[in-house]
Amino acid sequence: MKVWTVDFTEKHGFFCIFMLASWPNAAFDMCGMCCGYLMMPFWTFFGATLLGKGVVKVNGQAVFFVNLFGKNFFDAVCYGIDKLNAALLLAMNKDLGLKPLAVKTRAMLLAKFAAQARFPLQKLFADSSTKLSLADVAKLYSQHDDGEAIAKRVLQEYDVSKDGFLTFQEMEPAISVTDGKVSLSALDPGSGTSILKMAWDGFIILLILFFVYKVVDEMARSRQADIDEEKLREFEAQLKKDKGGKKGSTKVNGDKENSSSKK
Repeated sequence: MKVWTVDFTEKHGFFCIFMLASWPNAAFDMCGMCCGYLMMPFWTFFGATLLGKGVVKVNGQAVFFVNLFGKNFFDAVCYGIDKLNAALLLAMNKDLGLKPLAVKTRAMLLAKFAAQARFPLQKLFADSSTKLSLADVAKLYSQHDDGEAIAKRVLQEYDVSKDGFLTFQEMEPAISVTDGKVSLSALDPGSGTSILKMAWDGFIILLILFFVYKVVDEMARSRQADIDEEKLREFEAQLKKDKGGKKGSTKVNGDKENSSSKK
């Protein structure tokens, strides 16, 4: 894969970068390293990456998700799923329930995206005296299957007075310092950290530490190579100087011997 990427990049240049950047490509970093290896001009790489990622990929993803969550497109997808489910029912004599699964998955995704919408915290409170009960918080998460559990976590997280109600002052720490807003997903402290998530986070930390180690090691090796090269040049210069001095000394001694023989 590395050899192919280098060869393809070297042969097609700008077009190669543009094509590799125009879709969600996890191996695009390899393309960037190949461009560095081939000493590609910066503006060639930057221009192709900008057009591929900023124009084609972003808009392509936007069109895909808009159609995916649009009702007309989803109805067409469900029609195709019904046909597929009917064919599998005849072949396997078993209803796999593909359409209900697709509808449920889409609803979950819509609820997840909706929960990420940003809004001012004041939207939840009519005035400074307004308090949110557990039922009020549960209504905010009514689109989630575990809305009641999420509401309990939010109440437990922000109910400082432990009176079973949330005030604006209690939830004020949840406001983001970047845009001054909150989101329903940000308010949920989460159901806890699983062992799998902890293992994955640990793995990522190890990768980062290994990357830092390799950077420092490579810098040290590069610096040591420069020092060794400088010392080698000094040694060679000293060696030449010593050889030159020995030759001059040998010539002087030879001249003295010739002079003595003539006498």
